[in-house]
Amino acid sequence: MPTASQASIGDHGHHAFDVLHVATALHLGAKVFLTFDANQKLAEAEGLKVPL
Repeated sequence: MPTASQASIGDHGHHAFDVLHVATALHLGAKVFLTFDANQKLAEAEGLKVPL
């Protein structure tokens, strides 16, 4: 079974830095993900709240 990052890069076209930032936030236990990227869907898909 692929990891979340492998599935995201291969199937959904997320950039490597998007995956790195979301993975770091998850690793650190973040509940909210702040970004200026209005198209940030990966963080929401991983369960982080993305206020815009």
